[in-house]
Amino acid sequence: MGENHVKITSSVVLGCLATFTQEHALLIIFVLCAIVLDVISGLIKAGATGKGLSSDKGLKGFFKKMALLTALAFGFFLDFFIPVMCQEVSIQLPFKTPFALIICFYIVINESISVAENLYETDSRIIPKWIINLLKLSKKKIEEINEVEKDAQTEVSEDK
Repeated sequence: MGENHVKITSSVVLGCLATFTQEHALLIIFVLCAIVLDVISGLIKAGATGKGLSSDKGLKGFFKKMALLTALAFGFFLDFFIPVMCQEVSIQLPFKTPFALIICFYIVINESISVAENLYETDSRIIPKWIINLLKLSKKKIEEINEVEKDAQTEVSEDK
C-alpha cells in the first residue's frame, strides 16, 4: 500500500514539474548538473588537499545552492508573470521574457568557475588554468553589461 502511495505521489509531482517547466527543462538540467558537479568537486578538493569537511562550510554551501535555485525559480516566475500582466493591460511584448535563461546562464558560469577552481586546487595538472580564466572573463563581461545598464538607469532617473 505504501509503495503505491509513493509511486502515485512521485508521478503527480514529476508530472506537474514537467508541465510547469516545459521548454525550460534543459535549463533546469544544466543548473542542477553544474550544482552537483560543484558539490562533488568541492568534496574531492577537501579530501585531496587534506582540509577536510566542515559542517559550517557545508551548511553555508547548502544555503547558497538553495539561493541559486530560488533565483532560478524567481526567473521562471518573472517569465510567466510579466507576459500575463502585460496582456492584462493590453501591452504586447515583442519578445519572450529571458529572465530564467539569463539567471540560468549566470548560475552555470559561476558554478563552472567553482568546479574548475576546485579541480585546479586538487591538482593543477587536471585542468588548464586558461579554462578558469576564460570562465572568469565570461562572468566579468556579464557583470560589465550589468554595470552599463545600471549606469544608464541612473542617468535616466537623474534626468527626471
